[in-house]
Amino acid sequence: MLSASCAKKDDGTAFMTAEQRDWMEAQRTVYTMRPLRIPLCPSKNLLRQKAFQCVQSNTFELVIIGFICGNAFVMMLEWHDRPPAYALGLQVLNYFFSLVFLLEMILKLIALGPTQYFGNGWNAFDSILVTLSVLDLTLEVAGDLIVLPINPNILRVLRMFRVVRLLRVVKTAKGLRTLLVTLWSSLPALQNVGLLLGLVMYIYAIAGMYMFSDVPYGDCLNRHANFRGFWISLLTLFRCSTGESWPCIMHDTMGPDWSDNASRCVGGNVACGNTIVAAFYFLSYWILGQAILLNLVIGVILENFSAIGSENKPITVEQLEEFRDVWLKFDPKGTFAIKSHHLLPIIAQLSTPLGLGGKKPAASRAQLLKLMRKIDVPDHNGEIHFMETMTAIANSLVGVPLPLCDETRKIAREADKVAVNNIARVSNVAEHSAWTSYLVSLLQHRYRNYASAQAEQLALQAEQLGHQSLHSAPGTVPCTLHVSVEERSTTGAKTPPVDAGTNSNPVEERSERSDRSTTAAKASGPSQRPLRVSASKTSQVAPAPTDSGWPP
Repeated sequence: MLSASCAKKDDGTAFMTAEQRDWMEAQRTVYTMRPLRIPLCPSKNLLRQKAFQCVQSNTFELVIIGFICGNAFVMMLEWHDRPPAYALGLQVLNYFFSLVFLLEMILKLIALGPTQYFGNGWNAFDSILVTLSVLDLTLEVAGDLIVLPINPNILRVLRMFRVVRLLRVVKTAKGLRTLLVTLWSSLPALQNVGLLLGLVMYIYAIAGMYMFSDVPYGDCLNRHANFRGFWISLLTLFRCSTGESWPCIMHDTMGPDWSDNASRCVGGNVACGNTIVAAFYFLSYWILGQAILLNLVIGVILENFSAIGSENKPITVEQLEEFRDVWLKFDPKGTFAIKSHHLLPIIAQLSTPLGLGGKKPAASRAQLLKLMRKIDVPDHNGEIHFMETMTAIANSLVGVPLPLCDETRKIAREADKVAVNNIARVSNVAEHSAWTSYLVSLLQHRYRNYASAQAEQLALQAEQLGHQSLHSAPGTVPCTLHVSVEERSTTGAKTPPVDAGTNSNPVEERSERSDRSTTAAKASGPSQRPLRVSASKTSQVAPAPTDSGWPP
């Protein structure tokens, strides 16, 4: 614990609060994440599409994992001097498993194509194992017909790497995946501890050569563990650091007064060791090498495991993995950038605390927009970035100001490295947030809908007026004014002149024309009925139609 405190003091994290450490660990975990990718079928050929659907199914993956476990089980059934029939059965099983893995590689090559197949690390590793297995089986069948420049037993030794296929279970085992992520994140912290342990072993190996190189062999000091050379001294000290019989080696290097050491000394005390020197040498090395440094390595791993695998943290690895799965739906190619309007459905699908998914009742748009404003993701010309989005969501949960120290500078350098490698794909200038961009797009969409509705309404009104003009009877006026002679004389309107050759009354003619227009309007239907207004309400008088049938 003292060493861990010293390490924290060196990197500047000793005086951080618990919230600041949580935020620092969250940033470190975020910067190790990368978006997932979905393989795409490279061809429209029906056979390749069927093969693509097959290799992408969960059933296919589970079947292959079953064959991997069966192959590992068969490999542990071998022993020396086994019966011929038993050996033949194991050989047939090895041929069968090699054929299954070869067919898997061929099927994936057909479905994915060489580029996507070898672009996946697991597929490339599988192809190497399959190639070595086929080569090994070919040499086994051919016997002495094929002469190789290297020893064939080397290829047979490489067959043991087939057991490494079991690591593919990591993709489906949650606990094992967390453990591997913990070990991977602990490697930077273990570098300094490993260098210090190597330096201590180097110093003690040199000192052991000078002090114990002439000590004769004893019960544990033998040709496998001694100090008669530098490399054998390092190996002996490494054995002592594990706790393997180090007191026995110490007893053999003590003076003649210890146990039966005097019987092995040649010429009195000339070749014997020194009891005080040997005790100080081995006890000090055991305290430094095992009690402090090795326990420090274990402490670093356990601390990272508690930081990453703990379920009580504000942000866990499982929640960040969920973010990657949701992001994959909008960025199947793993380009690190998507359109900014996709942020709202991402928040709606992420479960709490990252988003508002899974709530009952479902979150409203107002709640989603409120959380979107709180997150404040930068908008790069209509696009958002994977790392910036994940960092902004984490910052909204556990973000606190951090002091400037070695550890925070290291995190800043990692962030700059990610930005240089990936944010260059989008515009580097973020003038506003994705929340502002979404609101502007929403207002534009609403205005377009409103303008479209208004245009449709005006077009419908114009169409109705056009139908009224087309269906009106010839010589009639759709809008009839009932104005008496007295009203016209009162308003100063001139009465039309009466033809001297006729005895018709102008008032009666107007009445007849009005009756005819009314009859024509009734015959044309209710929708084509002319507008009848009173002369006293001049503001409601409709304008007379023009020649084209539209209002002027």
